[in-house]
Amino acid sequence: MTTYQGRFYSCEEAETVPLPVQQPRPPVTIAAHGPKMLRIAAEHGDGWSSWGGYDIATEEAFYAVTADRSHRFDDLCVAAGRDPASIRHSLVCFPPLTPWQSVEYFQDMVGRFREIGIDEFVLYWPQTWEPGPREDAVFEEVTAAVIPRLRAGAGPAVRA
Repeated sequence: MTTYQGRFYSCEEAETVPLPVQQPRPPVTIAAHGPKMLRIAAEHGDGWSSWGGYDIATEEAFYAVTADRSHRFDDLCVAAGRDPASIRHSLVCFPPLTPWQSVEYFQDMVGRFREIGIDEFVLYWPQTWEPGPREDAVFEEVTAAVIPRLRAGAGPAVRA
């Protein structure tokens, strides 16, 4: 039972039915981009999720804004007394990124983002935004060979 009295809402002995099967409770990931939400995610989240933004036109801008947010998030974690490494850093891979362009592109993308602290990737199904005849083959190879290698800790190819 939960009782809460807040500025905008309140509840008296609210019951959660059914309770989570997972113990401890399922992890909570908070999407955050601006200062207030980054602080809330740093203080309370089990995971933090980000994406570039609709105004991001180039891959380099996507990498730059993600690096800036990741560093700000990590600083906010430290200020809140939390180890940034204990909180998942998730990234939605959204245009202008093209993860299914080639296996090499995928490995390079993952490697670059891992260097700035991203450890979880949310990927859209191939050909979501535009037809890409090779995307299905790249997807198959990445899921069959690259992702298992990443999970085993082998890491992606390092950028030159």
